[in-house]
Amino acid sequence: MKQGEEVKAYVWKQSRGGKTYSLQVEAKNGVRIVNKINKLADAENWRPSGHGVGGKKATLLFVRDFDDEKELKAWAKKFPYEVFYEQENGKERRIG
Repeated sequence: MKQGEEVKAYVWKQSRGGKTYSLQVEAKNGVRIVNKINKLADAENWRPSGHGVGGKKATLLFVRDFDDEKELKAWAKKFPYEVFYEQENGKERRIG
């Protein structure tokens, strides 16, 4: 399984006009990959906000403030997994 197939990340703005974004990471349920994601998120100042484990998949939730969408996109380009952004109109697009 390729790295990109093991993990997918989704990010969205919590409220219109706000600066707080949520990050949801869905990963293959394995201790190593979950620990790696937690370390990546901690290093980038994402705060844990929840998690769930079911079957072969783990879901991790984080929150963080960004000054603007440009700063969010810069972060997404450095994140080692695909990042999809859900726009205010509900459409998703890949940003990282």
